[in-house]
Amino acid sequence: MNLPQAYLNSGFALVPIPWGTKGPVTAGWNEPGQAVTDIDAASRLDGNVGIAHAYCTPRTAAIDVDDLAVATAWLARHGIDLAALINAPDTVLIESGRPNRAKLLYRLHDDMPAIPSKVYQEGGKTILEFRCATAEGKTVQDVLPPSIHPDTGKPYQWAGSGHWASLPALPLTVAEVWKSMLSPTTATPQGLAELGPRPAGLVSRPLSPTLMILAGAPPETSDEITKVQAWLDLIPAACSRDQWRNTVWAIHDLQWACGEELARQWSITAPDKFEEDAFIKVWRSFKSKDDGITWRTLPR
Repeated sequence: MNLPQAYLNSGFALVPIPWGTKGPVTAGWNEPGQAVTDIDAASRLDGNVGIAHAYCTPRTAAIDVDDLAVATAWLARHGIDLAALINAPDTVLIESGRPNRAKLLYRLHDDMPAIPSKVYQEGGKTILEFRCATAEGKTVQDVLPPSIHPDTGKPYQWAGSGHWASLPALPLTVAEVWKSMLSPTTATPQGLAELGPRPAGLVSRPLSPTLMILAGAPPETSDEITKVQAWLDLIPAACSRDQWRNTVWAIHDLQWACGEELARQWSITAPDKFEEDAFIKVWRSFKSKDDGITWRTLPR
């Protein structure tokens, strides 16, 4: 068994990359059907290879640090100790051979949707990036060992005290900072308080897989409302129109009395796009599960 096949056995989805590059060149490479998930196809990969974060099982993500010193200071201001993350006993790193950089690889919690990637910059310079998916839910990729770095001519290498076949879960402190970058407004929207208490943050209340495995829709309790609110916090309302519509429909399918207001207040977090008439039209247009949109549907 070659290494790409071993990656597949660990749940990775792969992206073919030509030698001498660190990015795919095939049109539509980040579409769900383009990722390599077949053992036989993996055995034929003969160039560089990347991990398709959004299509892995479970989904994966990377913290890509381009400036260790500045990133350490910035994360510290958000309550995250980067050195502690790097030196944790289960940490998995990808090393490119370039100084002052680090790339940490994680798996997402079971019920987290693919999270849109976000870059932090200072003075026009990229400091670090949280990487998983595009705003439309398509995958982004990171190059895996033993691919050859096009600049150094040396292979990428695994590092850290953990092992890539058993990735650690994305720290909830990191998920909270990532979420806050996607939705800078942290205040509870007016009119939503009556829907139930919001979580203090992903740090103290990890998302539950309950939403994904119940045979029927969850009951309209404060705990279940909180779970849906936490789920919505990870989805920018300023997404594509299809993703926005599908999210509104998924909430409608819950058949909750508070569902319309829940969907409205989430939609309003994209004020440049929100139109009340358009929202009402989309909300009322949901008729059945014939379109494949249900409360279980996570936008991709």
